[in-house]
Amino acid sequence: MIRSIVKHEPHTRKKTHFPYEIAVITGGNPVLLRDTTLNILKAYQIPYNKITVFLQSTSEEAAYKSKLLVNTYGKLVNTDTSSKKELYNWTQSYYMPGTPIVYIKDCIKYILENSAHGIQPLKSLIHLIKVGFSECTKVQTCMWGVSSTMESSSRTIHHGISYLPGSLWGFINPSSLIRVTQSVLEDYERCIQVYRRFGSLVQCAMIVAVECVHTSSSIQQYEKALRRLVRTYSSYITVHPGNPIDTITLHASECKIIE
Repeated sequence: MIRSIVKHEPHTRKKTHFPYEIAVITGGNPVLLRDTTLNILKAYQIPYNKITVFLQSTSEEAAYKSKLLVNTYGKLVNTDTSSKKELYNWTQSYYMPGTPIVYIKDCIKYILENSAHGIQPLKSLIHLIKVGFSECTKVQTCMWGVSSTMESSSRTIHHGISYLPGSLWGFINPSSLIRVTQSVLEDYERCIQVYRRFGSLVQCAMIVAVECVHTSSSIQQYEKALRRLVRTYSSYITVHPGNPIDTITLHASECKIIE
């Protein structure tokens, strides 16, 4: 059971000041959302009234309302969008500029950290969120996130350009929206766009949000998205040939900030 490995937050929910919004992007599997991400958020004592579940299709509303448990989320919002990229862009317009938003996928099974005691469940999600947004303020950027791999590092916080996976990331909603243009590899595109505008991202290294399932696209869709990404952002991307798919590394360009 997930709940058995998650240590509860040291503070009670009613006493915790939580000035953040939690955005869960979902579609097609309310049971998975109920048993993974919402369960994790409850175990970490995230106030349920701060959690908004965004649906892509209006037709799914009844199924989600019947399957999700009361007091595990605050609002269920229908976006009536036709693609994943439109859904992410829609949610930015939903929140006011300056709103600190934490995006989390609908299939998160564990959040792990690599500490001095080895790999173990993250002690405090609330603390991670606070640190992420605090670091954004320090370097005057709008985005923080976790790592994609569980690697040892001498630094727990990285500033600069890094790949922040779409599993768990924080965003200070800018007045001029960051709009992704593709539904596959959109997290890479978002990182590049933020870096170009703000000159830095914040990566909370040695922390990984583990997905229960990987809703991966087909190899053909991935390759098409990769080619488009390379054409548009060639100065920020290095492609490493692999089998069955190529992988990507992000790196700095000489011109970091676009005015």
